[in-house]
Amino acid sequence: MNRISFGVQSFNPAELRMLQRDHDPASVAEAFAVARSAGLTNLNLDLIFGIPGQTLASWEYSLARALELDPTHLSCYSLIYEPQTAMTTRLRQGAFQKIDEENELAMFEHVYRRLRAAGFTRYETSNYARSLPCRHNLIYWKAGNWLGLGPTAAATSP
Repeated sequence: MNRISFGVQSFNPAELRMLQRDHDPASVAEAFAVARSAGLTNLNLDLIFGIPGQTLASWEYSLARALELDPTHLSCYSLIYEPQTAMTTRLRQGAFQKIDEENELAMFEHVYRRLRAAGFTRYETSNYARSLPCRHNLIYWKAGNWLGLGPTAAATSP
């Protein structure tokens, strides 16, 4: 294992509610501190943009909070509506509207500029690293096998 990833998604409580995530954004800093006190240094945050109701300002807020934690890696994904998920069902029922493509593109461009200015290099569409790219992400591109640990982790078998 060479990296720990924290699925933060957003530091905005309203955006987390939209995603039906029930963690407290304040707990992320505590979890980072625990990981660092255990000697772990290669730490990633997963963030999502394009969340219904999200603005460029609230996206910047999440990016700024993430950078304050000084991670070595950031994964910044655009929200995708997968079939057969609660989010897609709620969208089809009219519970909310998708963010428009112009705003989503502005968020995509903003994260690139913001993270580049902070010393990160984009090595995939959604992944940025300060030094080493994530070996796990690169294995996907090489169709390799990987081990996933934790309640929401995925893995392949040899």
